Amino acid sequence: MLGWSQRGLAGHVSYAEGMVRMWARGAHPVPADIARWLEVRARHAERCPAPVRTRDGDPSDRAAVARALREAVEHKREGADDA
Repeated sequence: MLGWSQRGLAGHVSYAEGMVRMWARGAHPVPADIARWLEVRARHAERCPAPVRTRDGDPSDRAAVARALREAVEHKREGADDA
């Protein structure tokens, strides 16, 4: 949804790419401040998506992608709370 690779996210948040990979695998919890920031970015991207069209000209379902990202962040946060 935000269009960042793990390397790109690492650059945005000033963390090592290896740490971002561990977050993505669930091997290490996402820091709370980073999770909150990503949630804000995801909500903004959901409310203000760039105009995107699929190859056949139909609009893509960006709202579904935004929901999936929020659910993934919430799932990771719940896992961090359990630890």
